[in-house]
Amino acid sequence: MRQVLAVCHEASWHTFFLLTKNAPRLLRFLLPPNVWVGASSPPDGMWGHALTPTNKERMLHKILRTLTSMPVPVRWVSFEPLSWDCAAVVAQYPGAIQWVVIGAASDGAKEYPPARETLERLLDVLDGQGVPVFYKGNLRSLPMAAAAWRADFPSV
Repeated sequence: MRQVLAVCHEASWHTFFLLTKNAPRLLRFLLPPNVWVGASSPPDGMWGHALTPTNKERMLHKILRTLTSMPVPVRWVSFEPLSWDCAAVVAQYPGAIQWVVIGAASDGAKEYPPARETLERLLDVLDGQGVPVFYKGNLRSLPMAAAAWRADFPSV
């Protein structure tokens, strides 16, 4: 990580999007102002074991608390795949994130989009918080997403 951040410092004219599965580890580093910090939403399983809904919620709370404390221009979350209803947790952290990427699960050519209701609830929260949303290409497998495509970025 230190080598990556050294490059970010040296190439100050570029904007770097960093994405981690371990958001609390970010607190160990001094991040330059040209870095956008992202965290992956909790997965359905880790180390060969399924995560319970309670575990996923706890992890997302920890991610959002960590991001809230990061002094960077853009804090973002990758909900890929969006496989569970996380809207109620996200609603508790207005201002924590400035951008979201949402995608479906995939296994090669096969795509597994989120439930329409799950996406709608999350979009309602994000829209209410003024968070721009970017859909990954594999979300086209959900007709509702394909019909109202989003490819927004935060304005910095």
